[in-house]
Amino acid sequence: MRIYIEEGLVTRPALFGLPDFSSATLIEHGFDCVGDSDDQLYEKPYRFAGCAIELGFKVYVENGAIDSNGVELGGNMRLETELQRLASLLAPDAVRSIELLVFDNLREATLLINDSVNLHLHRYGKKHGRSKFSIGAISTDAGFRPASEERKVNTRFARAMCDGTVGPQPRGKYARNPALCSLSACLVRLFGSAFRAA
Repeated sequence: MRIYIEEGLVTRPALFGLPDFSSATLIEHGFDCVGDSDDQLYEKPYRFAGCAIELGFKVYVENGAIDSNGVELGGNMRLETELQRLASLLAPDAVRSIELLVFDNLREATLLINDSVNLHLHRYGKKHGRSKFSIGAISTDAGFRPASEERKVNTRFARAMCDGTVGPQPRGKYARNPALCSLSACLVRLFGSAFRAA
């Protein structure tokens, strides 16, 4: 998550044991390719030793040129815990804006950070009638090409798919949802005025 906020996207292939992000290299290192000749998605799961988290790294290619990348996370990576870690690692001004968009079912949400990093969230577990949010995927509007960033495909899609926005003071049905209230309070505590209603 930190890499996507500070750098926009993963620019160092060595993080995944790769010399580069070329299509040939990705195929050679066991990435699956889906798509047509114009748009491809290369993806491969990584499992970390001694960890219950599985990470699926995705590389997006458009018209033969690397466009962007993202990650999909398996397991219960608790959002509030990861946000606390993130806040302790980032420079004070690294997070300029945060929006919390929710789906009608209140079990899925999207956290938009700096109007470009998209954290797809889902609720898991039940304890005393409460459940918490975990991170399901990270995508970004940042790209290896300037045209990718200008289109804002991820943030536009997230805003179109979500049904409402939760601000620092949840109202209505959002105020009655313990998971949303807890997440909202966490965002205010960690990021202050950067967390706002859209």
